[in-house]
Amino acid sequence: MPEHFIGGHAALDLSNAVYDRRNPPLHNELFNSPRDIGTWLLAAGLADEQEAVAVAEIRDRHFLHEVRDIRESSYALFDAIASNLEPPSQPLGLLCSRAANRLGAQQVAWDGTRLALASDQWEDPALVTAFLAFLSIEAFFTLPRARLRVCPRCGWLFVDISRGGKRRWCNMRVCGNREKGSPPSGPSGIVRGKMTTHPAPWPHSSHIVGSGFKHHGASLCHRRARRELTIRLLQVC
Repeated sequence: MPEHFIGGHAALDLSNAVYDRRNPPLHNELFNSPRDIGTWLLAAGLADEQEAVAVAEIRDRHFLHEVRDIRESSYALFDAIASNLEPPSQPLGLLCSRAANRLGAQQVAWDGTRLALASDQWEDPALVTAFLAFLSIEAFFTLPRARLRVCPRCGWLFVDISRGGKRRWCNMRVCGNREKGSPPSGPSGIVRGKMTTHPAPWPHSSHIVGSGFKHHGASLCHRRARRELTIRLLQVC
């Protein structure tokens, strides 16, 4: 699971919520139901189990499509920045539109620059999509653009926090190993302790959402990554 949350910011991890951008496999989609979205929020440390269950039980037929639109708009925006291109206006406009949706209809709280939804607000599909859109807007205005990278193998996005700014791969054990051309020894995709394909990004949703499983590892991993990003950027700037 930590191999998936490599972006350095939740918006980049959301953008990376497919198996492969460059060479998508047959089943490349990771958001196939509201349950998958709830599980991702839990695994990313953005929601607790009760909140993730509320998202998993959303029945709005437009919800899944809108979350995918936010993910794809986020990817288009940050892929352009990482490729030293002008950020496209259309994806940013969609994110701003989704972020503003429903905010005028009810009071919401804030945790710094992020929405802090109350427990019952996680049941509202428009507020959940607003929450996700605000992650990307926050990243657009706060992430150091000169440090945004896109993996040349899989297309995943990440913030380069290496001292020299020379990091190339999303994960050396995955895409770095694939570049070296090491053939997999079996269906597991493991060669002498190295992975040649992206691992499953999070446990299957039925193992987490609604099961009573308390998942703290990814949340801790995400907090450590954000703290490390801040420290490294202070060191290199």
